[in-house]
Amino acid sequence: MISNKYVALFVVGFFVYIALMILIAYLTSRKGSTKGEDYLMGGRNVGLLLLICTAAATAVGTGTSVGATANGFRDGWLGAVYPLANAIGLITVAFCFSHVRKFKFRTLCEELQFYYDGSPYMRKFMSVVIFIVSIVWVGSAINGGANYLAYLIGMDMIPAKIITVLAFGVYVFVGGYMAVVWTDAIQAILLFGGFVLIAILAIPAAGGYETIRATYEAAGNPGAMTAFGLGAKGIFGVLAVALASYYGAMAGPTAHMRVYTAKSPATARKAILIAAAVVGCFSILPAIVGMSGFTIATQNGAEAVLNNPDFTFAYMATTVFPPAIGLVCLIAGLSAIMSSADSDAIAGVTTFLTDVYALIFKKPVEDDEIPKYSRIILVIMLVGAFCMTIFASDIMGYINNVIGSFTPGMAVALLVGRFWKRATWQGGVATMASGILFGVCYLTIAPFQSWLVGIFAGPALPVTIVTLIVGVIVSLMTPPPVHTEEERVALVIAERNQEKTASIR
Repeated sequence: MISNKYVALFVVGFFVYIALMILIAYLTSRKGSTKGEDYLMGGRNVGLLLLICTAAATAVGTGTSVGATANGFRDGWLGAVYPLANAIGLITVAFCFSHVRKFKFRTLCEELQFYYDGSPYMRKFMSVVIFIVSIVWVGSAINGGANYLAYLIGMDMIPAKIITVLAFGVYVFVGGYMAVVWTDAIQAILLFGGFVLIAILAIPAAGGYETIRATYEAAGNPGAMTAFGLGAKGIFGVLAVALASYYGAMAGPTAHMRVYTAKSPATARKAILIAAAVVGCFSILPAIVGMSGFTIATQNGAEAVLNNPDFTFAYMATTVFPPAIGLVCLIAGLSAIMSSADSDAIAGVTTFLTDVYALIFKKPVEDDEIPKYSRIILVIMLVGAFCMTIFASDIMGYINNVIGSFTPGMAVALLVGRFWKRATWQGGVATMASGILFGVCYLTIAPFQSWLVGIFAGPALPVTIVTLIVGVIVSLMTPPPVHTEEERVALVIAERNQEKTASIR
């Protein structure tokens, strides 16, 4: 817990900040952006500047503000890997997937159905998987926000998680997708400004770069100062972090939603590329903050941070700056968490109402009923994410283990479906199913997990290899795709509207 002079200031600032986000959501809702499909898609008319802000703010989320700085604290330049891989994931989305904006898809499930010959079976299977992945990402953000509150005001983790859920859940509930976009724009300014402020003063506050190097050497970890922390973690350790981040950005539903809601394919590509450039340039900052934090914490004997590096950003904000400026930086860190949480939440809600609802009830949600059902599903989703976080101890462990176990199969299915015309829906389902089975075994069988970690430092790489092999073999064993691009689009829309069309041919 920080000193009392910060506690009162932060509590007041925190509630003012959340009130501002709710006000923005309310004003957004007054403009008619919460009617029908617009509640989820923002009228499919998001412009360049807003799209850049929301894509960049979402990318620099919990994994960066909490997880990457913690990686920098533990292993120096490893802290740059997570945001850099995230930027590469965004570049992949911009160049490989922005063209689908012209088809007016709503969800990643629809996009995957399109790639896999318009098969409704692929869509139905993926709808459940992607909804669960969205809940996992929201859970990661809840963990991050709770760590902030736990460090800053000494709150127990369970009530801290509840407050975090309410902090972003309320404004998403009120304003829908456009509330997410507009609040992300403000959060982007705060989070990038806060990180730059801390990074500028971090190294001098730690005594200079040579002092940082000497501290890691004294701690028995000189490899932390090598490029990307390769000397500390090895090639497989760095690759495990990089793949988990890359897959989350490239195959996660949030970046693809930016494509679906942009004004045009060109707007989507340009905005996401600019956001990727911003995130890529930003990538060294979490490492600098983390390394400086380790040095200062070691000098000061700050046991709370040394025992839990997830507190690094908050510790630096309250150590390097006086209270007023430190408050701005603390809000910046909170903004990073909120910006990823709200985007993952609205993506999950959209997936449920467009895909899972139809799977369960065999009919689409009426357009004028979308806002009402969206808010109900949002509440259910947040409760589920909260329950999931009870079993997670740290942010990067959560992301590496849960996301690293389940998303590689989705990423492989997405890339194979996009670029290999021989891929079949059976191969796509087999890719995902084998990834899920592998992930469950990794998370539940301790000897298997230990063996994989000992060789690959995490599940992402072996899951990638296994799912790719399974997907290719099953695709080659099943009949090839038969539908043209126009027919596949028609099948996607027919499935959304639950029209009785099994195939165009």
